[in-house]
Parts: sequence; structure tokens; C-alpha cells
Amino acid sequence: MIYFDHAATTPLLDEVHTLVCKSLKDDFANPSSKHKLGTELQKKIEKSRKNILNLLGASGYELIFTSSATESNNQVIKTFSDLGKTIYCLSDHPSISNALSIEDEFLLESEDLIESVNEETELVVITLVNSQAGTIKNVNEIASVIKMKSPETKILVDAVQGVGKIPFSLEKSAIDYISIAAHKIGGPRGVAALIFKKDLPLKILLDGGGHELGLRSSTPATSLILGFELALEIAISNLDENFSKIQKLNIKLRNSFEKLHKNIQFPFSIEESSPYILCMIFKGIPSDVLLRHLESKDVYISSTTACSSKIKGKNPMFVGLGIDEKLHKNVMRISFASTTTEEEVDLLLEKFKEVIKQVSFLIK
Repeated sequence: MIYFDHAATTPLLDEVHTLVCKSLKDDFANPSSKHKLGTELQKKIEKSRKNILNLLGASGYELIFTSSATESNNQVIKTFSDLGKTIYCLSDHPSISNALSIEDEFLLESEDLIESVNEETELVVITLVNSQAGTIKNVNEIASVIKMKSPETKILVDAVQGVGKIPFSLEKSAIDYISIAAHKIGGPRGVAALIFKKDLPLKILLDGGGHELGLRSSTPATSLILGFELALEIAISNLDENFSKIQKLNIKLRNSFEKLHKNIQFPFSIEESSPYILCMIFKGIPSDVLLRHLESKDVYISSTTACSSKIKGKNPMFVGLGIDEKLHKNVMRISFASTTTEEEVDLLLEKFKEVIKQVSFLIK
């Protein structure tokens, strides 16, 4: 199998797999139970919470564990939904754009986010690394400028595709809320986090036993939380080395693809993008055709984000990114993990070349 859809989800890192499997067997007690088994597990969770905050330089922040970044984003957005205007980009993840109302203001990537903020703006949502294009925003700088212009405006950053992959810290940050997820960095699915500055408002979505600082009721998933912590530790400790390696592989793919066929182009440069995401357009043939042929060879890439995969025709995320509507059906996304090897890149190129030859009569 040749897998290049890591922006959708990554396989578990070996170390994480070992830890989670052991924990599922050993850490079966409910962390909310008052007996020794429960209290020991709650201590483990609190240690993970503190360590994740430390890894991100998040002094002065709180953290609650959630089931997904979609949940984390929704909890913040719904906190402000009745209070005033929210500004976001149409290219943001569907967990942002679909959670907002038609009264909120969306922008295209080409429009000035800061210019749109005024004293009536309650919340601004910014994506650190775009899940389709890989484009990077300097979210800390943007947040600082927004706060100078409108100090009461709150800022949510979706950092799911960035944390553990590109340099990022909350040290002395003006960001108010940040969402991250384990399964994008070799951790388990089903666990994520919402990090926020102390004493900020948060609407409770799940009523119950008052878990997670009283803000998110549900029995904590101890084993998943421990796996999340370990995956983030590994990602951040090897961040620079992995970034350099993946950047070289990304550049190699770009250069090789351009030689494969004249219809291949890259709408976003490596200089403005995370090396972990490569957005590509193949003019003259629908991406679904190429994806099905690659799949028959046990090669897996995607045409769009997994959470946008049900969209047919005009794709709002592509509109937000400034991709011409007539090219929406030609977009593909190749995404890497820290574990991606040059041998896998060579195999992808080999199989892609075979597919182009097979479908050449269809290319217009």
C-alpha cells in the first residue's frame, strides 16, 4: 500500500500503538471514580493535560480534551453565535464554515482579514495551515494586530494541520482559543483538545457529570489521551528534522510531476505552504478518474479534504482559495506524514506515471 492521504488521518505511530494497547488493557477504570484505580488514572490525565500545554508554550491557558477538532471548533463558535458577528474564511474547514450562520461574514483568501475586523466583531476564526492548500498563516502576528485594532474581539485558531508539523508556540500569544487533534500526527482518532485562555467564556455542549473543568461532560478516554500526549511529544521533539525531510520530498514530487505531464500545475508555492500538503491540479481529466485508477494499484491520495468529500461540483473551499470553478473537478491533494519515505515517493511517481499512460486517451 502507498498512502498519501495523511492530512485526512495518519496511521498510529508504533510507539503510540504500543502505549494505547497497553493502556486499553491496564487503564480500564473510570477516571472519575473515587477509588484508587480511578484517582490514579485522573492523575495520568492531568499530567497529560499539563504536558501538552507545556509542549505548546501555553502558560496562562487551560485545556479540555474533546472527541475531535470539529467538536472543539463548534464549542467556541457556538459560544459566540448569539453575541455578534464572526469572521472566517470560506476556505476554512467545514467544522468552521458549516457551524456558522448566514449572518456571519466570510472572506476569500485574497481579502484582508484584519481590514474586515471592527468593534462589532465578536470572533475571528483563523486557520494555521489550510487543510486543502497547505498554505500557512502567521496566526500569532495576525492575532496581535487584531487585538490592537479591536481588543475585545476573540480569536479562534484551527491548528489541526499545523501543530507538530510546523513551528508554532502559544508563548506570549494573543490567540484566545486553539483546536488540535491527535490523529493528524500519528495519534489515535477520537481525541482532540480545545486550548483557551483562562477565564474566557465557553458554552457547554454536553451536560452531564461535569468532567473536563466542568465544560465537557463525558467519561474521559484515558488511553486515547495518553496516546495523544505521546504523539505530540514525538512530533515536537523531531519537528525540525521532519520538516526538512518532508520539504525535500515535497519539492521532489513537484519537480517530478511537472515532468510527467504538461497539464499538471501547482496553485500554491512551497514557500507559502506546509510541506506536508501538496495541492495539485491536473487539467483535462477529472481527479476522481485518476484517484480510482490509482486506488486499483493500491495507491491512495485524495481530491479534497475528507470532511468535504461529499461535495459535488462547485466546492466552497476551492472558491475561497481562489481556484477557478472550471478546475474544481481537477484538484488533487497529496499529503505526507513524518514517517513518509523517499521510497514511497518514488513508488507514487511510478504508479502515477502508469496511470497517466492508461488514461492518456481521456486527457483533453
